[in-house]
Amino acid sequence: MADAAFQRVVQRAMLHAQGLGRETATGGDLLAAFFDEKESPAVWFLGEQEMTQQDAVNFILHGIVKESGNADG
Repeated sequence: MADAAFQRVVQRAMLHAQGLGRETATGGDLLAAFFDEKESPAVWFLGEQEMTQQDAVNFILHGIVKESGNADG
């Protein structure tokens, strides 16, 4: 099962990269593609850290980091 899910993630990342005119996907493309796997432990963990797919895309494309609201960092 996990292999099939990972293959879907890689395929989505590659299609996204190709749509942008690139021949290869980056780690950022993979990270953003993971969010479409709703049963993924990685997505669950990122959600626990209050990270969304949009947060990942904003950082990858623009270097924009969401403010955590935590005064400690």
